[in-house]
Amino acid sequence: MSSLALRTAHFDYNLLNLQTKGTEAVKYEMRILENAGRSAWSAAMLADTLEEVRQKETQLKTLPTIENVESIAAMVPKHQEENLQYVRENLSPLLSELYVEEEDESFSLKALTKTLKRIRFKLQGREGKEDKVAQAAREIDKFFKEVESVEEDLAEAQLQEFSEELFVDYRGLMADLKKNAEPKLVEISKIPKSLRDRYISKQGKYLITIFPSVDIWNLEERNRYLKDLRSVDANVTGSAVHMFNSTRLMTEGYINGGIYAMTAIIIYVFIVFRNPRTVFFILLPVIAGSIWTVGIMELTGLKLNMANLVILPLILGIGVVNGIHITHRYREEKDKNSVVLGKSTGQAVILSSLTTMIGFGSMMVADHYGVFSLGLVLTLGVFCCLVASITFLPALLKLSAAKGWKV
Repeated sequence: MSSLALRTAHFDYNLLNLQTKGTEAVKYEMRILENAGRSAWSAAMLADTLEEVRQKETQLKTLPTIENVESIAAMVPKHQEENLQYVRENLSPLLSELYVEEEDESFSLKALTKTLKRIRFKLQGREGKEDKVAQAAREIDKFFKEVESVEEDLAEAQLQEFSEELFVDYRGLMADLKKNAEPKLVEISKIPKSLRDRYISKQGKYLITIFPSVDIWNLEERNRYLKDLRSVDANVTGSAVHMFNSTRLMTEGYINGGIYAMTAIIIYVFIVFRNPRTVFFILLPVIAGSIWTVGIMELTGLKLNMANLVILPLILGIGVVNGIHITHRYREEKDKNSVVLGKSTGQAVILSSLTTMIGFGSMMVADHYGVFSLGLVLTLGVFCCLVASITFLPALLKLSAAKGWKV
């Protein structure tokens, strides 16, 4: 049953799941994913010209795995000459005729009240319960009540001050509007240096930042995202790409490490015992223990991750020691039918494995889930190898003695 779990074993590529639960880094990363709809991780491309930036952006925005693209091109409008000509021909003449008159007469509270009363009278009978007319009528009534609660001279002075500030604001807005009616070309050299430095390198390279629309912690979606990016530029880089490459290299490294460890163990055991059957007997508990470990992990929902994947070469090296000691003791015994585990070797193997389990188990007190899972999986792996060593191997040695096989 455990061997079937090897096909369905899951690997958790999400580095956030390795962090201590409740830390600010994890909280804000999840908040970005939930609220912004995109990951904080991104990819980056380089371009030599602004036109190349726009070409790549056009290609990227058609890809389903891309959420957003950022570059300095967003600050430099397209078709500037055409737009400027339209503004000069159509908007500028209209704005030139607009102006705010200077206010020569002093403010009159009585004149304002008289005007508002006239408006209120015309609104009477026309308002509904929730429409704009009713709202305007209520505001006028509210104004009358507030004016009555304040001395006339004070109210008139405050309204005069408000009127002056209002017209000053209007004149400023009108001046800005007329100024913008005579626009100039937006050039990169005129963009603030802080923004230029963010998107243009000292060597003149343009930066394009690409945010994914998919969950990059999901391996399949991450691969689609990177495939789409490389369809535009094979030299794409950035934090998301680096994370993918480092994850891939670490995974391959641990797997290769396990292969190298197993190869070295086989060679060493063969040199020491010089018997293929003995090599098989010694390695069987290690293989069985490793398979049991994966099976129990799959059964309990414990996944392999970037932290605990290191167990592969470690378990092989630690687990094979028990078989070597037990087999050595079996060879030393004159009576091959005697119980090997009943001797001091059996006690030593169990004690050695228990102390190793306690050492690795001490990591399970860590808040960091990566360290916790490493300690848990190593403890589980050593235990499974121990059980396999004290069950399978003695039985095989007993069978060898009965069959007269040389071990």
